[in-house]
Amino acid sequence: MKQLAKFYRSKGLILLLVLAASPAVFSAMEAEDKNPLGCRDLGYEYHLKTLNLVPPEPEGVPSLYFMFNQTSKPVLLSQMRSKNDTDEMSINHIIPARQWAVLAMDHQHVKYVCSAIDGKTPYGQIVDCAQAVKVCDFARVKYGLNNRGNFWMVSGNSKNGALREVTYYGVIAR
Repeated sequence: MKQLAKFYRSKGLILLLVLAASPAVFSAMEAEDKNPLGCRDLGYEYHLKTLNLVPPEPEGVPSLYFMFNQTSKPVLLSQMRSKNDTDEMSINHIIPARQWAVLAMDHQHVKYVCSAIDGKTPYGQIVDCAQAVKVCDFARVKYGLNNRGNFWMVSGNSKNGALREVTYYGVIAR
């Protein structure tokens, strides 16, 4: 009888430990999709399923956008270009599922269409950017002279990994 009681107590203890750890696990998962410290919800808008990046800084002053893929599939961001943008390269990118990417940009206005990569079509299925990608503008950044222009600084990483990569590139928050 004592062994049976001991068995049930140990199973109950394990169950109690699992239940106690569950909120910590879920809160850690939720924390991954929260904005990094200092990253604010400005400088972008969602319009007709597209993502429009409109930095609050004037043209030529670099902006740093952190973007989180909220879906379980990779998301392709395809730059929508106007007829006047013929001399510039597109800055398209695929953000892996549940990963952060970082875009360094000094243009005043860039527009993206989002599509979920499904493997059936080369460009995927168009999705609403507001549902697929979470965006924030990193406040007050300072770039070194070697980091000017428009490029994807981080292709896909965890939030902390993306912050480490940005620091490695030499971008400093001021």
